[in-house]
Amino acid sequence: MPSERAYRVPVRTILATIGLTLATVVARVSVTHVQRVLVWMLIAVVFTVALYPTVNWPQTVSAGTAARRRHWPCSSWSS
Repeated sequence: MPSERAYRVPVRTILATIGLTLATVVARVSVTHVQRVLVWMLIAVVFTVALYPTVNWPQTVSAGTAARRRHWPCSSWSS
């Protein structure tokens, strides 16, 4: 029968192990939340790039019409 020895593990080692485990869990949760934010930011950038020409055209047209109306003394002359 093999002799069984009881090994003493220092309290500092136990606390370090618990601390590192908790730090790992917190880091994983944080990365998961940041990952979601980064994915939403990437989706927003894709929509911005895709929709910019569509939104810019009516704004440019309406800004040009408003500018012509301001410069003409009579609004009927702008047509």
